[in-house]
Amino acid sequence: MKAQLLGLSAISLLFLAGGMCCGVGIPGLYARDDVGYRCTGFDDCPFAVGAAVTIAAYPDEEIREVSIDDPSLANLEISEGDVIVRPTAAGRVTLTATLEDDIVLPTTLVFAERATTRVTAVTDITLNSYSGPPQVFAGAAFDVIADHRDAADRPLRGSGLENWSITGGSFAAPPHDAVRRVVAGSDPKLIVGARPDGTPLEVDVLPPGSTARIELERSNYGSVGEIDTLAMRDEAVTWFSVSAFAANGRFIYGVPAGGELTMTTDNATVATAHSVSGSAMRIDVIARAPGSTVLTIAFDGITRSFRIDVY
Repeated sequence: MKAQLLGLSAISLLFLAGGMCCGVGIPGLYARDDVGYRCTGFDDCPFAVGAAVTIAAYPDEEIREVSIDDPSLANLEISEGDVIVRPTAAGRVTLTATLEDDIVLPTTLVFAERATTRVTAVTDITLNSYSGPPQVFAGAAFDVIADHRDAADRPLRGSGLENWSITGGSFAAPPHDAVRRVVAGSDPKLIVGARPDGTPLEVDVLPPGSTARIELERSNYGSVGEIDTLAMRDEAVTWFSVSAFAANGRFIYGVPAGGELTMTTDNATVATAHSVSGSAMRIDVIARAPGSTVLTIAFDGITRSFRIDVY
């Protein structure tokens, strides 16, 4: 029997994921794009006219046939079990996808013209602080996206509308098609654009030695301020994230070229500290035996030290 499933929201996907873990595995459609986390369904984020959007089926399903009720509004292509949708005009269509096991999935798609484009950082290079332009260290790498919007300021899905440009840095290989990885150079200003008529991202680039202070945030405790002593139970583990700030009080993203975050304890039998793989600015502290030791954290010429008492 053919099953039909209407367009699913992001919340629905979570429930379905839970169902799949228990062997239910309800099929559905989703867009392989960069703005899906801001959308609750296909209706919330229209597809950009002139762009390309890839629709896939889950869990591990391949699309065998696809059609729309108004072929004049988009071109469709099946590629490796997915469907590439290329809207040619604004409007609303019903897309019907047939999977390998004859399950039929209809969903409504909205196509809209691009009105504005702004380059935004996918990586949090501001630490949620917007008191001034973002600041990064020379050599720091982060990801950006072209945030296309329609006349109603809705985010648009799709890539292919971009004409990327960069000054004061370079592009590295992107994680996927719609995201570009940027590497800051040594110039004091980095500018990344996606379209001549769009709004570029402007970032201040700082040299090594620009750190005026470092702040620590402990797991489950938030900012620890000027900590003097940390008490830990024997064999306990805690972690700290380290953030660098310039003399202007604003956060600096990244690690200076050739630099690193270091951490040492003066008595490794009591406690040890080490960096966390994949996170250049996080430290794990492990209590080993009762006693006291001093942990020293150093970054870009700034140090913080405090005693650790293990009981």
